[in-house]
Amino acid sequence: MIANLYATQLESQEEESSISVKLIQIKSWPVECDLPPDTSSVLTVMKWIHIWQKDLKNNIITFMCLDGVTACGVFCVFMHIIDRLKAEQEMDIFQSVKCTRTNRSQFIMNKEQYTFLFQLTKAYLENMI
Repeated sequence: MIANLYATQLESQEEESSISVKLIQIKSWPVECDLPPDTSSVLTVMKWIHIWQKDLKNNIITFMCLDGVTACGVFCVFMHIIDRLKAEQEMDIFQSVKCTRTNRSQFIMNKEQYTFLFQLTKAYLENMI
């Protein structure tokens, strides 16, 4: 739901270069929880990211969360799943988690997060069609 998100755009211009930073906060995802209450807020953020990526020149995305791993892990692995789906028309959630954990072993630390990735991917695919 859009109402549960807060977006801010910051811009800086130095000489000939400019930087535009968009910050999104999911207010419905409590800090003390490993997961948001449902998939809708994450899917809404993903829609915004896809829209903004079309306008960006460098396509750099940075995820932040309070502990640096919980929400970041879910988003990064989900982005990996979506990128593979777009590039190869296939996806493997287990391999995406495994690949991401190679560099960030703290990501996706419990069964609930892993299960949520399946639910999130299913919801994403259902909304694509």
